[in-house]
Amino acid sequence: MREPQLKYHARIPRDANLQRMLQAIQNVFAIEENGSTLTLHTRAKADIAIILAILRRHDPLRILRYEPPSPDVLSYTGFWRDPAYADVVDGIMCVTGLRSLSDRPNLANLWTDDSIWTHVFKWLEYMSTPNRESAPAAVDLADRDFFLHHFACPSIDAIVFSLIDLATDSFEPILLLPEVGAAGFFIRLWLYWPGLCLTADGAEHENSGKLLISILEAIQTCLAPYMVEATREIVMRNMLSTVANRPDRIFRIIAGHIDHLLALTPRSASEQEIWSLHVQLVSMLADLPALRPKGGYPRRIVRSLLAALHAGLVPLRGAYIAESARNLLQKFLESSTDAHLVTTAIRHGIFPDLCIMSTAPGGEAVVRPTLVLVAGALTTPTALRGFHNTLSMRRMPQLQYTRQDNDTILSCDQRLALIDKWKTEWSALQTCGRRECPNPDRTDMRACICGEVLYCSIECQREHWGDTGHQLTCNRNPEVHGALSAKAFSFLVAIARVNLEGVYKDIISRFGDTVPEEHNWSAGHIRPRYWHLSQSWFKTDTALPVEEGLTPRERIFGKLEGLSQ
Repeated sequence: MREPQLKYHARIPRDANLQRMLQAIQNVFAIEENGSTLTLHTRAKADIAIILAILRRHDPLRILRYEPPSPDVLSYTGFWRDPAYADVVDGIMCVTGLRSLSDRPNLANLWTDDSIWTHVFKWLEYMSTPNRESAPAAVDLADRDFFLHHFACPSIDAIVFSLIDLATDSFEPILLLPEVGAAGFFIRLWLYWPGLCLTADGAEHENSGKLLISILEAIQTCLAPYMVEATREIVMRNMLSTVANRPDRIFRIIAGHIDHLLALTPRSASEQEIWSLHVQLVSMLADLPALRPKGGYPRRIVRSLLAALHAGLVPLRGAYIAESARNLLQKFLESSTDAHLVTTAIRHGIFPDLCIMSTAPGGEAVVRPTLVLVAGALTTPTALRGFHNTLSMRRMPQLQYTRQDNDTILSCDQRLALIDKWKTEWSALQTCGRRECPNPDRTDMRACICGEVLYCSIECQREHWGDTGHQLTCNRNPEVHGALSAKAFSFLVAIARVNLEGVYKDIISRFGDTVPEEHNWSAGHIRPRYWHLSQSWFKTDTALPVEEGLTPRERIFGKLEGLSQ
């Protein structure tokens, strides 16, 4: 038979039996903490008898079966003003206490029914969502902040801690009950904790530090490796459903969490613990394949972590913030397939901050892998210009760069100089790869995605693709719409020259005089053997043999045999 629905309202009388039962439960836990055996201790047996008598003769948990009030019946702040709110909190604490005690030998009769969890989490959902009023503009925010600070945060913290303090065999079944919605509650509590822990103007409630620690520990418990796979799957499914199956949104929200934590006043007691738990959780989530965004991690997470890295270098905040931010950055940059992520890190100053970290005792060995990763990413104009601009804005004469870092800076400057130098010269050499091009004077070019042929339009690209055209040599997808911009193509040419020069210098340094030099008598100095090859990348020099009838493109890349133009 379906139980009648009870409507919560103001001025519900307090339940003395509920308060007596909670006191007895707390007495039993206190006795156990002193090392006594509950079934042998006289006082413990008396308290257990009181609990059983109340459960048999009364209905102490009736308050939990009331439906949480709607805003038109009782506002959120009105609920916390009503003395009966304490019975709701005490009732939930009694439920978690009874469930915990029932795991002890010979005390299983203290727990009879899991259906009470549905009511528990319905009330928890209500208490942890302060923005319930139908007309938020009419809400007195100072009033709401007062009740969050003095009543909601301490109450929810005590309840969440008591839940995750349950034995795994007791806590895990709660997560597995679909009608309870426990997993979804913990996920939402974690994702949207700023609305509960922060005041209307973004400051922190004094009592919210402990609550945030409990929330972070709760999520880590839900995803812990010792949980069965079914439990972990339910938690991840709830996490994805909360963000409309968009894993990238999870990491955007995490970035917001980092921003909030940085904006708060440093706490000497709990800040390090909160940061440690936060970093552990984010690292755990980044290792889960199901939560890895298909389009790559959002760039906002990199910007937020870089802000944390920079803040950690300021004496006011602890170095542990900088170190934890660097660890997460390394993880995200290594696991991401999106080149824009490391480019974003470069543009927002990761290199100088890492160089500062490397000056600390033992810092060089710690940050070197990330510095190597950054140096290896300087392969696009955007990354190079971002690196150069950041370094120009944050020049630190007092900072002694290592030899490797100076090499990175020098390489960046050389590549940028080449790009700027050849930007105008290369544009004069661009020509359409289709011999019958109707626009021979057009200079706005695009390249095939393979990076070997330029076209003035998609029509010329499609015509040149034909049976005897570019498709014979193209090593990429046969779709003709794929294209590089001419700007990107010219950059590939510039980088090719850098590599040619670098390889040649490396050969000279290794073999020295064994490599013959070719004299350029007209210039009056020795011209390296690689000169002819590098010249062919960039210009048509009349001093070099030029075969008649070749297009400028063929003079640069050579004529492909068997290819109809």
